[in-house]
Amino acid sequence: MFGHIYYTYSMPRGENHSPHLCPPADRPENIMPAASTEVVVARIPDCAIHHTHPKAYADARIPAMGGTWGNVCKHCFVKYGCSLGLGKGQRLVTKASA
Repeated sequence: MFGHIYYTYSMPRGENHSPHLCPPADRPENIMPAASTEVVVARIPDCAIHHTHPKAYADARIPAMGGTWGNVCKHCFVKYGCSLGLGKGQRLVTKASA
């Protein structure tokens, strides 16, 4: 369903689980981390706009191009109004730099 946030929650042993109840927010293990703005990749691809050089900075939605997604370098990221976050884009990092 569009507009709803779904998550998994592990109930401690001995507690009954109801899918209609939200987990208590007073327990540290129930607080969900913010959506990641980075993704680990095996290698950094080239910018999809320049097609060769420079290397991409992020996999992002490109508002100035009708909302299409692509790997963009830092220059294109700023120029075409991209941003990071859920539904916007993620910065590309390699295992070595993560």
